[in-house]
Amino acid sequence: RLAVLDIVPTHAMWHDFSMQKAMKIYHWLFLAQPKPLPEMLVGRAPVLLWTTNSEGVIDFVSGAALGDLGGREEIIGRRIHDLSPNPQMAETVLRRGLGGETLNFTMPIRDRLFEVSTGPWHNERGQTVGIIGVCIDVTRRQVAEQQLRAAVDNAPLMLWTTDRKGVLTFMQGAAMASVGYTPENTIGRAIDSMGDNEELGREIIRRCLAGETFAYEAMLRGRFFESSAAPLHGAGGEIAGIIGVSIDITDQRQAKRDLEAQREQMELIFRHSWDGLCIREMELGSYKRRLIMFNDMFAQMSGFGREELMARYGTDKLLHHHNSDLERRRQREMILGGKAIQGVDSWVRPDGKENYHEFTSVPIRRDDKHILIVDIRRDITDRLKTEEALKLAHRQLVTAREQERRRLARELHDSIGQGLVALQLSMRTVLSESSIPPGQALAQRVTEATQQCSRLVGEIRQLCHGLYPPTLESLGLVAALQQLVRSCGNSGPPLELQHDEQLSSRRFSPDVEITLFRIAQEALSNAIRHSQATRIGISLTLTPDGLLWLRITDDGKGFDVESGKHGLGMISMKERAHSVGGVLVICSEPGQSVVKAGVPVQVPTPAS
Repeated sequence: RLAVLDIVPTHAMWHDFSMQKAMKIYHWLFLAQPKPLPEMLVGRAPVLLWTTNSEGVIDFVSGAALGDLGGREEIIGRRIHDLSPNPQMAETVLRRGLGGETLNFTMPIRDRLFEVSTGPWHNERGQTVGIIGVCIDVTRRQVAEQQLRAAVDNAPLMLWTTDRKGVLTFMQGAAMASVGYTPENTIGRAIDSMGDNEELGREIIRRCLAGETFAYEAMLRGRFFESSAAPLHGAGGEIAGIIGVSIDITDQRQAKRDLEAQREQMELIFRHSWDGLCIREMELGSYKRRLIMFNDMFAQMSGFGREELMARYGTDKLLHHHNSDLERRRQREMILGGKAIQGVDSWVRPDGKENYHEFTSVPIRRDDKHILIVDIRRDITDRLKTEEALKLAHRQLVTAREQERRRLARELHDSIGQGLVALQLSMRTVLSESSIPPGQALAQRVTEATQQCSRLVGEIRQLCHGLYPPTLESLGLVAALQQLVRSCGNSGPPLELQHDEQLSSRRFSPDVEITLFRIAQEALSNAIRHSQATRIGISLTLTPDGLLWLRITDDGKGFDVESGKHGLGMISMKERAHSVGGVLVICSEPGQSVVKAGVPVQVPTPAS
């Protein structure tokens, strides 16, 4: 029992390569024990155990590695010279083994690589009768070593070892080329003589030999290396030297410096931008928000100090968006779509002042529960006020122009027109009360002058109507449009006016009525002159949102809306609609052209 208990731990021998110990154990096994015991132990071990006679003929073989060599039948009875790829080496092994020597070497056998240990084989009387050998299959280990060596040779690092004096015994790795190192000019040199810091080299030796693992950064021939050194233990567990790995981080350090410089530039831009910038985090589902960072302009736009803004953001105490429903819809759209959105919204500052902003919000997914939102805001309050002031000025200009047209129309009608009518009546009176015979030349000239007066009166009335239609002023927009349709119908295709019945007697502000009337005038004139239409329609409707819509359609040849080759009439229509806060939409294709003008019934007044 004691002998068997001695044998069991020898399974670890296959990995420790304690061949001499193994030889003694196997001698004892084969000389002192029945054959089943060594067969049982060795047959399951990851090795190949064999013995020969004095002629080198194999008389015993066992071990799990036997299966890779074809089986016991192909080996028993053959000389080791026949099985070895190097017969001369086999003869040396036999001769030296019979002479009492133990040999250790590596040998390929049938596409496998084995580590081999051989020695003399003794009988019961201690006489050498052959040799005994142990073969360990190290093919996989060799492949792993090759892969490790390839990784070391191609990775930007240096793998190295030293003895206890700090003298390099091994160095390998792709990073060696960057500092001009080769195994020839490094192995045998002390590590404290190779870097730019001898004191650091001595500290590495001291600390590692004391059992510490030491990490450090150092410059070597103009390159930066991040290194780690640790004690290298021998077979008996004693510290035999140092093992270390050094990784070239020069490019990494440069990239880090470049990234840091870019970050500083971005922070400078972020801090001093004229736009309000902020990065905020939003919790999915609850839409809770918190500020991560923001610039001074963002705080200034909010009306709060930096600390107060950070504390209040995302709470009910910070009243920002008037259009909160729009804000919530925008957040959901952002989350579901994952795309940047743009728009205009308004904030109410603590002082009650309402500011308008153009914004761009860009979502960045952070994790399954949160997203980051980058907000870029620009205060457009002053710009909107300027635009409103320009609209007001334009509307006032249009109003003044219409008032001047009205004044001219009245002057023409009341002075020149009435004067011509009086002159016409006087000439008729002279002609009827005089004794001039109707056939004489003088009577004929008076008659022609009377007719000329009649024509001039008609032209002045038509001119006055063009300057400012009296029907619009006295009866309203629907009546003026009806009169316009009748007058235009005499010189073009059939026209049809449709309108809501309640609009017949309803009056609107003079700005709204004159704007839509002038647009109708221009659109009908263009359709009659250019469209070659067979039918023209005009409609007037009031929508629930307070917009009064004028629509003019024709079935003519159409025109290219985007070409830009349009006269002043098109520009005038757009300016008139915009001056009262309205819109003008023009669509055209062969067979159908549409001009739509929508203006608010209540013309907006710009904020002061």
